[in-house]
Amino acid sequence: MMSVTSVSSAGSAGSYYAADNYYSSDQSAEASAWFGEGAAQLELDGRIETEAFTDVLEGKLPDGTVLGAARGEHRPGLDLTFSAPKSVSLLALVTGDQRIVEAFRDSVGATLGWAEKNLIQARVWNPEQQHQVPEKTGNMVAATFLHDVNRNNDPQLHVHAVVANATLASDGKWHAMHNDSIYRSQHLLGTIQNSELRARIEALGYETTPARNPIDGAFEIKGVSRDAIEAFSTRRAEINAALEVEGRGSAREREIAALATRDPKSAELSPEVKQATWSATAEQVGFDGRPLMDAALSRADAGQSLWERIAETARGIGAKGMALASAMGLTPKDGDALVPERMGRLEPRDFAVAQAVASAARELGEREAAFDRHDLIQLALSRGGPVQLADVAARMSSLEDKGLLIGGERMVTTEGAVALEQRVIDLARHGEGKVQPIMAGDEAAPRLQAAARELDLHRLNPGQERAGVTALQSSNRVELIQGSAGTGKSAALIPVAQIAREQGHDVIALAHAGRTARDFGAKIGAPARTVDSFLGR
Repeated sequence: MMSVTSVSSAGSAGSYYAADNYYSSDQSAEASAWFGEGAAQLELDGRIETEAFTDVLEGKLPDGTVLGAARGEHRPGLDLTFSAPKSVSLLALVTGDQRIVEAFRDSVGATLGWAEKNLIQARVWNPEQQHQVPEKTGNMVAATFLHDVNRNNDPQLHVHAVVANATLASDGKWHAMHNDSIYRSQHLLGTIQNSELRARIEALGYETTPARNPIDGAFEIKGVSRDAIEAFSTRRAEINAALEVEGRGSAREREIAALATRDPKSAELSPEVKQATWSATAEQVGFDGRPLMDAALSRADAGQSLWERIAETARGIGAKGMALASAMGLTPKDGDALVPERMGRLEPRDFAVAQAVASAARELGEREAAFDRHDLIQLALSRGGPVQLADVAARMSSLEDKGLLIGGERMVTTEGAVALEQRVIDLARHGEGKVQPIMAGDEAAPRLQAAARELDLHRLNPGQERAGVTALQSSNRVELIQGSAGTGKSAALIPVAQIAREQGHDVIALAHAGRTARDFGAKIGAPARTVDSFLGR
């Protein structure tokens, strides 16, 4: 699980994070650390000192820069909190598998590294446009704090990555951050961290399984019982109880409930008291993670990860790749344009990655011709399997080099989608001037408004009227009407459909998605079909 919250006060944050319940193992003495290229530029390194941390949050940087001085105000920064699945926390903290702690920290580091390169922005002055524009800076100043309990003193491995509101821009100056992309990418960051952690957990010899609610690729370690997970999840129980009273349960509502049910932190327990308390709870519910840890150690020593064992069940490179894809729930398609390599040309793991990216692109392409690059990454990672962020990025780069994936920094599409769109354009052009208008002459506009009144609609605004008149008077087989969401496109077409029926035309509502077609059909009073079913008939 990953959450993003703003740090409200530099002074209180300085003491809260630095004094909060650090992970206290002797094997992890450095439970806090500076992170990021921005921190390196400021020569911030090693363990977090409260005074230096507070200064940075206040915008007082070590090089003498004072951010927000002109306005007398400065937002401290953001708290990106990464929490391990409960089964991971239990095996790390209750059973004592120290390898998991380092795997968790590494997964967070990998996620922050990606965020630093791809999401950190500042607003800088553009002399050509004469206003400030967002600029990707590629550096952050972050302080990370590793903790081992939640507010109820349940075992909960988590990292607070406090990203200071400071980044070095191309003009050589420190600026406050432009945070829109971080908030927009919260689920993507959660998915990246889950996939990075899952891969590391499996490399340690454990088997994983999707969580009950696998949002953002959430998972658990196979073999840890639901009873054990719930016994050590008292905060979750409090949040669920609050949601049940209100009859709610969305992700945003869970965040609100978490804040509403959050009591001041319980008194910090000593390591000895924590372990004694956890051991008592584990004995009560029959949780003993040592057999799981021993089995994982044995598999790791033998170099047998979960996915390597799956691949070993098949013979030949192609069959091994198919075995991995099948275990991920994917069904490779013959002639998939996004997997042009012949069977057996890709190593099994590379084949699984290729199928994950192709499957994600197909799903996104069913809704939109062009889609967000970050959405493609997130959906590909959510397929599970031996697929990590670097694998997906490399595969996307390879497809772009081949011209199969096309786009810019943000939006991408496929070669097939471009070809299809060009075919649609060609067909539309071929149909120019080929049909009789539904209604000709000057009576189209008054008749359109009259039809709107007869149907108890509001008077069409000028834009709606122009669109309706264009549709009624067009001699083209295809007429395009474009408008942003909520501008009344459907309302403009309701009287158009009524007039077309009066003129003896059949009217059919078509859309790619069945629900969209039904909704559109209900609005214009016409039978509805998906495009595929219409063409099939």
